[in-house]
This record gives sequence, structure tokens and C-alpha cells, in this order.
Amino acid sequence: MTNPGSIVGGLVLIFIAGICNGSWNASFSPVVNLAVGNPQAQQKDLHYHHAFALFQIYATIINIPICIYWAGGVERVTAILAETSPLSIILVVLFSIVWGVGTLLFGLACKIAGVGLGTNLSMGIIAVIGTLLPLIVDGTLITIAGAVICVGLVICCGGLWLSTKALALRDEDESTAVATITTTTVAVAVEDITDSGDGDEIGGGVVEGKNVDTTTTLYPTWKKVGICIATGICAVQLQFAFIFGKEITDL
Repeated sequence: MTNPGSIVGGLVLIFIAGICNGSWNASFSPVVNLAVGNPQAQQKDLHYHHAFALFQIYATIINIPICIYWAGGVERVTAILAETSPLSIILVVLFSIVWGVGTLLFGLACKIAGVGLGTNLSMGIIAVIGTLLPLIVDGTLITIAGAVICVGLVICCGGLWLSTKALALRDEDESTAVATITTTTVAVAVEDITDSGDGDEIGGGVVEGKNVDTTTTLYPTWKKVGICIATGICAVQLQFAFIFGKEITDL
């Protein structure tokens, strides 16, 4: 039975890990502007998903030697791998790579769906699939405890549906706003041309020194939801890495 001290220690570590994991967002602060997020900056800033990808790469590079040290050093890790079947190692690496793809897709999901809804949808799918998989693998799905958990998952799916509906409504409002702005911009440009009488001087989307941009890239809702679903499916594959890596953890 797990003692209370271990539970408290685990919660403290989770709290610290959450702070460290979220600290990368400081680079997006419009005040600090360590990397991106300041529209007034002269240099071209990084996109959200690019910065998130760099964060994951740096974290991986830093964590590898730390994990090797905690595992007992290079010699112990080498000995463990020597006693592990090649199939288990390959499966762990394979599912870990898929999880890494999901992690990178998370940054893209936040970029195109927004941090709030992108995180909500992606993490919700991870929670649903990540909770359901152990029940199926352990054979505890058709039990009283499994039934209670499934009820909670159904409620979670309801929340995901509401989030998807909110995303669709927000996209509809944004499309209407963009159409209104574009129409207004073109109308003002045409009025300026009419007043000046220099309509023949139009070229390259510039009218009398004014930039007229009528092209706005909008991601459709289905693509945003699809990226979030792909993020959840790929990210939850870490569960399989732990399942097939049980031979390693038991050594």
C-alpha cells in the first residue's frame, strides 16, 4: 500500500513539473518577449508551433543525460538494454516516436485552434483514450469500477462536443468579421481612387500608399478539430510504450 509520504511527494513533483513545463510560455509574453509574441518587434518572430517544437527538442536533449544518470549511469543502461529483447526496444522506440509527433502536433493545434480550445480538445482526447486503453488492456472495462469510469468518460466526451461547437461558432464569427473588414477596406480604397482620379496607378495590392490585403488565410473548423484529434491519438501512444516497455522497467 502506498504511504501518504509518497503520495505527497508525488503531488509536489507533479506541481513542480507543471510549473517547469509551462514556463516556456514566458517567451510569448508581450512584456518579456524572450522569443516571440511582440508585434512591435522589428525582427520576424517565431510562430507558436515552431517555438513549441524547439522547446520540445531542447527538453529532450537536456532530459536524456538526466534520465541516464537517474537510471544508474551508462553502464547500467547498457546492461539493461542487453538483457531486453530487441522487439521490446523497437516497440518502445516506435511508440515513443509517435508520441513525439503528437507533442509537436500539439503546438500546431494551439496555433490554428487557439491555446484555450486547442489545449482543451487535445488534452480531452488524450484523457479519454488514455483512460480507456488501460481498462481494455487490464480487462477491467466490464466491471463496476470500469462502468463508473466510463460514465465519467461519457461526460468528458460531452465536454469535448461542446468545445468543438464553441470552436465552430468562433470560426463563424471570425469569418464574418474578416469579411466585414475586407469589404470595408476595399470600399475605402475604391473611394480613395475615385476621389484622387488616379485609378490607373493601382498595382500589387497598393492603392495610393495604402496596403489593401483582401487575402486572409483561415483554417476550416474540420482541419482544426482534425489536428486536435491527431494530437490526442498520437500523444496517447506513450501508454503503449510503457506497456511494451514493462520488460525494461522490471529489470
